[in-house]
Amino acid sequence: MKNLPPVHYLLILIVLCATLGCKKSNSAQPSTPFIYGTLNAWMAGTSIDSGGAGYYEWADAVFYDSSNANSAIDVGNIVVNGNDTTLQFPYNQQVGVDYKFENGVRWDMPATAKWPAFSFSTQGSFPFYKGNIPDTIDALNGVSFNVSNAITNNADSVKITIVNNVGQVYITCEGNETARFTSESLEFLSNNSSGYNFLTVNIIVQASKFDYQIVNGKKFQFIRTYEKSGKAYLR
Repeated sequence: MKNLPPVHYLLILIVLCATLGCKKSNSAQPSTPFIYGTLNAWMAGTSIDSGGAGYYEWADAVFYDSSNANSAIDVGNIVVNGNDTTLQFPYNQQVGVDYKFENGVRWDMPATAKWPAFSFSTQGSFPFYKGNIPDTIDALNGVSFNVSNAITNNADSVKITIVNNVGQVYITCEGNETARFTSESLEFLSNNSSGYNFLTVNIIVQASKFDYQIVNGKKFQFIRTYEKSGKAYLR
């Protein structure tokens, strides 16, 4: 498996959400009951930076010591898939490693004052996205993405983001739906002061599956995410 650096996108100052037919994502708000740790294993293909060829993998995580999500904590090194590698605080995008996520994902957690050491394994398949990334989007007509179970391998959630140097819009669906960006939502991105009649936008599709484990009365979330991305002209 070829390992390439993950895609890093521009800092976005303005965020709009297009939610027709799907639910708005609000990652800043913790779910109930509170999730004390979220661990995400990523696989990506057809990347903007990889020129449409190859795959790469990475992992990230975040933990809290109370039901206050304002600050993350250091829980020690996390072992990912045996002795292949460890994640170190702030557990942000450990890259350059072939995790072999296609064979499953195993997380080994150290003990803390809040919970004992524990392990969690996911043997199920990763989600994917078999749909096409359009190369042109007509801002006046909007654009739709099929995120049916057959297209995403029964993903629990699919997030589609369209982003350029103006800002971004995104939709989060709970799988087996059609994600549609309306002309109103795309009008913001086509606010082009340069005078050209089109803009280049990046399209990122992230399909995820979720698993959970309760340890010492605390809930942890384990995610497997597949990412597919490409570029398009917004006319």
